[in-house]
Amino acid sequence: MLGIIAAMPAELASFRQSSLPWPMICAGIGPTAAARAAETLVTQGIGGLISWGTAGALEPKIDAGRLLLYAQCVDQKTGMVFETDKPLLARFRHALDALEPLVCNGLTSDMPVTQVTEKIAFHERYACAAVDMESSAIGGVAHKHGLPFIVVRAIVDPAIFTLPSSALAGLGDPEGALWRVLGTLYHHPLELGALIRLALWYRRALRTLRIASTLLDFVSFDLEEKRS
Repeated sequence: MLGIIAAMPAELASFRQSSLPWPMICAGIGPTAAARAAETLVTQGIGGLISWGTAGALEPKIDAGRLLLYAQCVDQKTGMVFETDKPLLARFRHALDALEPLVCNGLTSDMPVTQVTEKIAFHERYACAAVDMESSAIGGVAHKHGLPFIVVRAIVDPAIFTLPSSALAGLGDPEGALWRVLGTLYHHPLELGALIRLALWYRRALRTLRIASTLLDFVSFDLEEKRS
């Protein structure tokens, strides 16, 4: 079995469209939470790890809703690079062919990457197409235990979009998130248009993940078989 780790409940729910009986954990946001969840799955005897969820684009040509499969994860804090499992990547790429997944490198940051200038600078410095806050931590746990891992991410915000402060207020503890967003929006009412646009992009990304989860039902993921 493969173990699924997602940061947010909506991201984890997108995988429940699949009938695959894989254990799943909603870890919360950030590398520390992701590593803790990965270690929990390892104790359950899983055969590999999946970083599943959404990401922000660093490559300007990538639109919201695009599905990505990472070939490598770069940890922005340590500079460490974790390769995803090549046979598993090939199997996922074939299974998700209808969505035309982009195979690329991804960056993991322990802080949200919010500004257009910052996104473009990271793209040029790290040669990564997207950024999330969990994948390299999951890759680190997989590497530590000698397990294969794969990253499946759908883009929310394009590189040319600056995240509104009201959206960032909703990160973290889900309890009270709506009120934090509304409170920040009250002080920054001009962000309303950007916040609505971001919400629509998030729905698009989740739809991509839901479709991806159903497509995975039609492929065998026997980890011994794939290495034979």
